[in-house]
Parts: sequence; C-alpha cells; structure tokens
Amino acid sequence: MKKRVAGNKAPDTTYNIFISSSHKDRDLARDLARRLKEAGVQSTYSELTLSAGSKYEKMFMELLKDADEIIPILSSNSVDNFWMMFEIGAASSLRKKITPVVVGLEKQDLPPVIKQLKYINYDKLSDYIANLERRAQAA
Repeated sequence: MKKRVAGNKAPDTTYNIFISSSHKDRDLARDLARRLKEAGVQSTYSELTLSAGSKYEKMFMELLKDADEIIPILSSNSVDNFWMMFEIGAASSLRKKITPVVVGLEKQDLPPVIKQLKYINYDKLSDYIANLERRAQAA
C-alpha cells in the first residue's frame, strides 16, 4: 500500500488511520505508520507544526473525513498541545473512532478527555495493531 499524502484520496476499500503527533514525536508517528503499513492498514500522519488559520485546518478536515480512525500520540511533547486537542475534538464531532497512544505518561498526567477514551500504552501497541489488522481485513 502506498503512503497517503495530504490531498490524495485513499482507496475506499482500505481501513484508514490518521495519526496525530507533535513534530517532536515524528519518529514515533513514522514508526507507527510503518507498523500499520506492515499490517495492511493505510495511514497518514500530521506533525503539529502549522499555525491556526493555515491551510492545515482544511487539509486536516479532509483527511479526517476520509479516516476510519484517528490515533493521537500523546507524550510529554504533546499532552498540552492546542492542535492535538483540536484534532481530537474534530474527530469526536465527526464521530470517528479515537484511540490515543500514550507514551511515557501516567494516567494522572492525561487530560480528562483522554482519560474518558480507551487509550493504549505504547508498550501494548503490538497487540492493538494485531487486532486492528483483523478489523481492517474484515472491513
């Protein structure tokens, strides 16, 4: 499967994940995208580097509408990031499945909105991807 690039439509038959991360966590996002690709899951990821009012908002909404699921990567680099919360809120308003991946944070460090979601600790990501692979094949 080809890596999804902003503005390109993913095939309708592919389970599609949007990965949201801080630019400081880009290596984690790239690793997750690689692992998803190996599992047969289409993904694209954002690196929270653009400012409010940019073309990013429109591009993000287009990508999010096409996504079956959003996976925000939450770490000390992003837990208080405005764009991360914006993306989670936008995904929620579109009734998208949101599965945060938590890296190096304790439950008490998470924002209340994340505590309400079923999140995954990074060390359990392999199990989630295996489950996701089964769901993607069934979709």
